[in-house]
Amino acid sequence: MSVITAAESINQANQVFWDEMCGTVLAKKLGITDFSAQSLAKFDQWFFDFYPFLKKYFNRLALAGNNVLEIGLGYGTISSYLAAQAADYYAVDIAKGPVDLVNTRLAYLNKPQQATIQSCHALKFADNYFDNIVSIGCFHHTGSVEKCIAEAYRVLKPGGQLLFMCYNKHSLRMLRSAPLAIFLNPKNPLVLSPEHAFLFDSNTASEPAPFVELGSRGYYRKICAKFAKVDISYENCDNRWRRYILNNIARILGLNIYVICKKGE
Repeated sequence: MSVITAAESINQANQVFWDEMCGTVLAKKLGITDFSAQSLAKFDQWFFDFYPFLKKYFNRLALAGNNVLEIGLGYGTISSYLAAQAADYYAVDIAKGPVDLVNTRLAYLNKPQQATIQSCHALKFADNYFDNIVSIGCFHHTGSVEKCIAEAYRVLKPGGQLLFMCYNKHSLRMLRSAPLAIFLNPKNPLVLSPEHAFLFDSNTASEPAPFVELGSRGYYRKICAKFAKVDISYENCDNRWRRYILNNIARILGLNIYVICKKGE
């Protein structure tokens, strides 16, 4: 009888949970009931309006003409944006639903349907293969951000760049909902209980994501130490009015940490 490891257990839970794409709850609120090009365009317009800072990070990667990998696909809004600019776009996700949706999006763009089901802890790509890797809101669900970073480093070309977003342990949301959990273990990443995980990600059945890990600026800098250059920023104070009124606070207590890492030449 084989024994299932903790990592395998998280992978299996994620395959089930994320088969309902991240963004499905929002799509329902927007009245989107299909994956037509028109419906997806409606979703994408809302998404980039709500997260206007995203494109500035993508633009820093100089995607045009590059070989790009996206890890963690959600509703595929970012996938369409990256694929439209990249010379060659690949995508991976642990679950079938996001992979199928992104391949549908790629067909709309007349791009090769190169989205596949893979674990980002064991990518099926050669060393030094990609110019850019992008992962927005994925690594903190996998059970080990550190393994994700190590694999991204392996498949990234010398001089290539990794952009990833993870949840900020010291965000305004956490300070309001679970301040004690932050200060009891200030240096290490924090794995959330189901009660607190629900505050970050839930599905249409109101179930929390199986695994949510929060890290600090110091933690992400530490696990990215192998890169030649690491740039870290904070974004997002939960909703529109907070984002505009509390813009300066978002730079310190933002919900999301954006990290751009450059591999040495």
